[in-house]
Amino acid sequence: MSYEEANGNVQRGPVFDTAGLAQQVTGECEAEQKSTSTSVSDKSAMAVENSCKVPTDESTTNAAALLQESYTFKPIGIIKSCFKQKFGIPRQPLLAPSAEAELVLLPPFNHPDAVRGLDDWSHIWISFVFHRTMRPQAAGVSPSLMVRPPRLGGATRVGVFASRATYRPNPLGLSVVRLVKVESRGPGSVVLKIGGVDLLDGTPVLDIKPYLPYADNVTDATGSFAPNPPPTMTVVFQKYAQDQITEEQRRSGKYAQLQQLIHEVVRQDPRPPARGDKPRDHEYGMFLHDFNVRWTTDDDTNTATVVAVDRISNAGHPPSQQSSSTTVGARSHQTAGKSRSVSHQHYPGAAPAITHDREERKRLKRLAREAARAKATERKRFNREAQRKGDLRATGNDGTGNADGKATGDVAARIHIHPVLSMEAFRNALILETDQLFCFNKPPDFVCHPSKNGPMSSLVGAAREYSNLPVVHLVSRLDRETSGVVIVAKNAQASHTLQSAIEQRRVKKAYVAVLCGELNNATLVDQPLGKDHNSIAWTKDVVRQGDDIRSAQTQFIPVAQYNRYTLVVARPITGRKHQIRAHAEWLGLPIVGDKIYGEGKGIHYVNFVQYGWSADMEAQLHTKRHLLHCASVDFKTDTSPGSDGLYAKYTAKLPQDMLDFISAHMLLDANAVHILLAPHV
Repeated sequence: MSYEEANGNVQRGPVFDTAGLAQQVTGECEAEQKSTSTSVSDKSAMAVENSCKVPTDESTTNAAALLQESYTFKPIGIIKSCFKQKFGIPRQPLLAPSAEAELVLLPPFNHPDAVRGLDDWSHIWISFVFHRTMRPQAAGVSPSLMVRPPRLGGATRVGVFASRATYRPNPLGLSVVRLVKVESRGPGSVVLKIGGVDLLDGTPVLDIKPYLPYADNVTDATGSFAPNPPPTMTVVFQKYAQDQITEEQRRSGKYAQLQQLIHEVVRQDPRPPARGDKPRDHEYGMFLHDFNVRWTTDDDTNTATVVAVDRISNAGHPPSQQSSSTTVGARSHQTAGKSRSVSHQHYPGAAPAITHDREERKRLKRLAREAARAKATERKRFNREAQRKGDLRATGNDGTGNADGKATGDVAARIHIHPVLSMEAFRNALILETDQLFCFNKPPDFVCHPSKNGPMSSLVGAAREYSNLPVVHLVSRLDRETSGVVIVAKNAQASHTLQSAIEQRRVKKAYVAVLCGELNNATLVDQPLGKDHNSIAWTKDVVRQGDDIRSAQTQFIPVAQYNRYTLVVARPITGRKHQIRAHAEWLGLPIVGDKIYGEGKGIHYVNFVQYGWSADMEAQLHTKRHLLHCASVDFKTDTSPGSDGLYAKYTAKLPQDMLDFISAHMLLDANAVHILLAPHV
């Protein structure tokens, strides 16, 4: 149901002619026109008049008479979409969840009564017209019966009715979209906000119907040459493109999801299948919202790199119809009144030749440098204030951020300043101290390894400050947002003994987590993990196959369910990075609040490390960190050597933020949680 053109010489069939928003959208079946052909009078926007009534038995037997029937409809609404041209629109709906649009209802349907009760449905069907793929049919030429779907590489032909090609006998489309909101903006103004669209700006809409889950979701359906979603690309953003997006968001106060939208669209690889051999630095471009988005591709690594997101100038508005047979040749950029030739070639979907203002780029770079200096000054002031107060302080990039880290692929990932732990908070986190080790109940949002923000910004640094030891040894570590048991050895011998037990899998660990969804039975996940090359979050691992994977096993034991959440005990048998989180995602039950493996598929993580916590994240994630806690680490197993003060079971109570969430969403108080977990941890 998309606007992606079917490749090859497709002869155009019967057409609709759309001249304006309220003008009739008319479809005529092609045949030799005779004076006896009938038509439909335009007495209302929805009615089909008597000339279009069901044919009688006599007319049913007369195919020639049927071919002369014509039908006249009026659009009931018009689409205002972020997609300004056909190239770049996802091939199917819901592939780009951030692609939102407005359906503006037209008279007489722009009345609240027409949509009364519609907001009780989560999704709707939209019947529309492919108004930009219509071509006049040559006289006496039959419409094409075969098309070349992009999923088959643009070379294999199938019947037009066995495809979703946009060039159809009658240019009618059907898309299922997410209904975000129904708005009444005053008399004569009713607008539907919809998401996951694959609709071109200006698309005429003929009808709206609710999506019925029990009837429209066919679980045993098969999909011929397209049984699964199309393969996707890894998308990275160059620093310049990211700065353009950030500056535009700051300047206009809009486009909060622009980077996510670009990522979702570009990762679908909208390039035409029959594109020939293009140089690696070949630029592709599309108009999205008010921007000209440009990117290059590397087929060897299956990566797309967004190089620029330029605002379209008044002189550079997107054309109403981009030619599908653009001449191959050089493209010229006008820069500061001078033209310079570049080697990128033009073809359908190539970056549009619009004005690129070098002075504007210089201005954006200057603003970025000034903002970086201001952030550095504010960061130093904040650190001095935090150290003076000596309290635990979570910090972000909204004037108090650090730019220590950088993600791969030219994605500038700004890592937050690590919180500063006061000595009082350190003592509260200390569960046990012996002459050989410390055992901590690590607070969430606190790192284990030393950082650049001073000794009290990590458990290792704080342990050195507390004990006055020159060196301490981290035996077990947790991710920054994961809370629970962390062991730090005071000497190398104790560290070696404990780490050897972990490496030889003579240690039992128990984690407590809250999952999104319902897990009914104890489940052992035995699935290998490797780097997720398709994720926007560069640190993510995923269950997959390949030469660079590592075996991983995790047991999940459900202890309570309520309100579509499950409280579980997770026992990792192996010790891979993000193992519990990645396996929970594989089960389809991600951990609540997980920015990498939960809802958003990593975009929340990228936004968080760059911009800090936001109200939008809070609305979607419901908690500031993933609800995962290491409840116990048991060295006292049957295969462990005799007790020498090291082999013991170390436990940590659940932190208050997890107890608060469980109480609010699962109606379990702290005592009930303790009773449920006691047999397992």
